Amino acid sequence: MKGRLVHKNNLWFVRTSNTGRELDEIELEYYPLSLTESTVELEHNKAVEFEIKNVSYTDTDGVGETLIKWAIVK
Repeated sequence: MKGRLVHKNNLWFVRTSNTGRELDEIELEYYPLSLTESTVELEHNKAVEFEIKNVSYTDTDGVGETLIKWAIVK
């Protein structure tokens, strides 16, 4: 997949955008960033290739579970 690095609220995300049938329909998705190499330079709005990895987290009580989609930048 292709996306762009976004720095907001002091965190890094990968943003993708899909344009709908109408030109004014734009859907933005933000995925938390995970790097596979430390050589990737973090630069706002930089185009990157990434894949999505689903990670399931269990809360401290062991009752609830949250699924987070991480953007793994190559």
